[in-house]
Amino acid sequence: MPASTRGRKREDLIYVAASELVMYGFKTFDITSVPGITTSDVTALGHIKAEGMAADSTKVYVLRANAPKPPRVSKKSSNQSTGTGTGTTGTPPLTVSTFCAYNKISDAMAAKWTIAKRGRGITFRGEGSSTRQRTVAIPIGGGFYCFSCDRATFATYGSALGLKGTLTETEAKKAFMGASAPKPGTAKAITTTGSVSSMYDPTKKGDLAASEAGWSLTEAILLMAAPTP
Repeated sequence: MPASTRGRKREDLIYVAASELVMYGFKTFDITSVPGITTSDVTALGHIKAEGMAADSTKVYVLRANAPKPPRVSKKSSNQSTGTGTGTTGTPPLTVSTFCAYNKISDAMAAKWTIAKRGRGITFRGEGSSTRQRTVAIPIGGGFYCFSCDRATFATYGSALGLKGTLTETEAKKAFMGASAPKPGTAKAITTTGSVSSMYDPTKKGDLAASEAGWSLTEAILLMAAPTP
């Protein structure tokens, strides 16, 4: 948030489309409280307020994901004054910066918003990549939480942890990374050669807890603020 609009209380949970099926949630203030920013701007940006929103059961709702991430746009308010008196330059306009739905960029630019930062998609490193880490996925919240996993961990414990090494084309459209919610819990265990730690599929909790491996588990973080259909 630019210095010109810092200090405003961010109480509104807003969703914008980060991709075809992933809705990106973030907290912000009512941008229409800034002179020159109207409800038409909100519509142009594709902002949907979570409160009272009818959820689309075909979409995945996430909070503050690293990817996919929608583009960020900015616009100056219209509260600039000319000022009076020698040396007085007047009140400078505020700069409002916020997220824009990935499919609303043309509408935003038509409403005089400027692209400040482009959106970000997911990079999925599969079995064929040359890196030590590979991308794996866990079903959660109607989508698939993706993260980097050591290849040895995946090979040895992937099945017990419920890790998916591949996604179908349909599943990939519901994939996301680094969200604060929903987010799987972690499983840790001591092994004969050291220790192992990874996120795990919530449906595997009972099996892991009963396992002789002695897994120590943390709970998944679910999207408590998710809109209901």
